Amino acid sequence: MSNGTRQGGVLSTYFFARYIRDLISSIVNSGVGCKVCDHFINILAYADDIVLIATSWRALQQLLNVLQDKATAINMECNVKKTCCCVSTKKI
Repeated sequence: MSNGTRQGGVLSTYFFARYIRDLISSIVNSGVGCKVCDHFINILAYADDIVLIATSWRALQQLLNVLQDKATAINMECNVKKTCCCVSTKKI
């Protein structure tokens, strides 16, 4: 390791959150997502995990496009082997 922090390090999650701050802001400000009660939600992020939430396949693709553009800009890649998509057909 030539720079950064070790996985599990005390500051790792803090630095990662700072590193992806603009990426998260871009997704939040995209205007695409779900309204739950009175809250608009389109991304959940914890440590190095990110969940995108959308109302349709098209909306999800829009969020993925924003994610890809911003991730590329900061030289970050998503691991497609650890990526999945869940669909609910039940209306809440």
